[in-house]
Amino acid sequence: AVCHLNWENRLTGEHGEKKIILAVPGRASAETALQMTTSFSGAYEFEVEKLEIRDACSVFRKKMQTSATAETIILPDITEVEVDALKAEAYDMESFQYSSLQKGEDAGETFQLRNYMPGDSMKQVHWKLSAKLDELTVREASYPVYDAILVFMETGFEENMPQPEDLDKQMSRTLSVLKSLLDAHVTCDLAFYDFQTQKVCLDTIESQEEFWQAAMFAIRAGRKAGASSGLKEFLEQCANRRFAHYIYVTAAGEPEELNWLRRDAKVTVLDAHSEL
Repeated sequence: AVCHLNWENRLTGEHGEKKIILAVPGRASAETALQMTTSFSGAYEFEVEKLEIRDACSVFRKKMQTSATAETIILPDITEVEVDALKAEAYDMESFQYSSLQKGEDAGETFQLRNYMPGDSMKQVHWKLSAKLDELTVREASYPVYDAILVFMETGFEENMPQPEDLDKQMSRTLSVLKSLLDAHVTCDLAFYDFQTQKVCLDTIESQEEFWQAAMFAIRAGRKAGASSGLKEFLEQCANRRFAHYIYVTAAGEPEELNWLRRDAKVTVLDAHSEL
């Protein structure tokens, strides 16, 4: 039997084909191990393009229809990253920003002061100010509009697709930062735009299970060259989400959308050549 196998790495875009020849006894089945070597991590997809049955002398041949597929995930190197500065950002409540237009439930910040109204909780009463003004005054809590840390993995590249080694390093840096934050008990979010599904993936990472699940989705994400940045798609689809610190991980250059983020938040850029 001769099996023609196509393969592709969804992370790096590498692809190829492999021919497998194996002996199968009559009216029986057989298994063989597929051995391949690769230098890069990724989501490797395999598809049997065609299967041909031959006799021992290859005189008689018959092509068989098949649709067999398989996938295997190869993870990148995940290293420890120094996250002391990020931990301070995450736990410093002063780093959060609050809405000036919408009240909320964060009692640590005051949205506005006003006269007491029937139905207001007595816990909202500002007693010192009420005594000074000789009338009940309440404070309304603020509405936080920024979360702490977002790790954003870029999947859209304006020019050519980056080299496989750069995409591999990008994935390594993304997962290394996430894992280090998680190990330091710092809750953060991971986001990226999947060009295959045309959807933003945004997940909060609070456990090892959530980390490994997010890693699988990130490795499988559809990437595209000659397109707008994934960050642009994220900002358009998730306009109501804001973060105090953006960790932008890319395999190429910086999109102009980063300049917009820098107006209101801290931005750290990690590319394929950044030191961790």
